[in-house]
Amino acid sequence: RHNYDLDHDIHNERVGDNEDDDDHHHGGNHDDMLLLVQRATCLVGLHPDECTEDILDVALRLHKPVAIVPCCVFPTLFPTRRLLRRCPAGDGDDDVGKPVRTYDEFLQYLLEKDDRLQKATLPFEGKNQVIYLKV
Repeated sequence: RHNYDLDHDIHNERVGDNEDDDDHHHGGNHDDMLLLVQRATCLVGLHPDECTEDILDVALRLHKPVAIVPCCVFPTLFPTRRLLRRCPAGDGDDDVGKPVRTYDEFLQYLLEKDDRLQKATLPFEGKNQVIYLKV
């Protein structure tokens, strides 16, 4: 399983706690945002771009239901993402430890975070794969 650390992420401003920078200010301080996430009944991300993995990690850490519809992979922004298992859509080579570069690899990478995660196809065109967990 891939590791995630909510406390580390929050203290490193990955959820938007920098009030001094208007470009990163999201309408609340660290405590307000943490409380909002903790009180949420579920976490949802529809094409959440760079924060896709963060949404999933926080939901798993807080034992919350989650549904994310990933879109962009951003392999150069996240070069440390690696597959733990062979990719079903792969070319037959050993994919273990392979960098995550394609959409299918990103879906697998996210699914590898927890064996309870499921994947389904939503009824619309485009990136329509949802990864979800019912708690």
